[in-house]
Amino acid sequence: MAFRNVLGRAETLQANVSFGTKTRSAFEIVFGKPLSGNVDRTLSLAVFKQTVDFTSTNSFNLSNLGGRVSLNVCSFPFPFPRFFPSPQLNPPLSL
Repeated sequence: MAFRNVLGRAETLQANVSFGTKTRSAFEIVFGKPLSGNVDRTLSLAVFKQTVDFTSTNSFNLSNLGGRVSLNVCSFPFPFPRFFPSPQLNPPLSL
């Protein structure tokens, strides 16, 4: 589930929730905010938790809880720009 323009300044809020047999529960919530009005520069904060059941094969449970901060400062138009000129093949000089 994703919500755009949450606070009126191009912020995004995303939430992912899943349940299953091996993955007992998992969720992730991500909030993104553009910096200085530029959507190519975004700061994102995320919180996640995951619980996985391995008792059928290895008799243990795995539990992850954490957060993430990411900063996206640029995006390139496609095709990817060339920063270096392609090498020129010059024929050998003969004397």
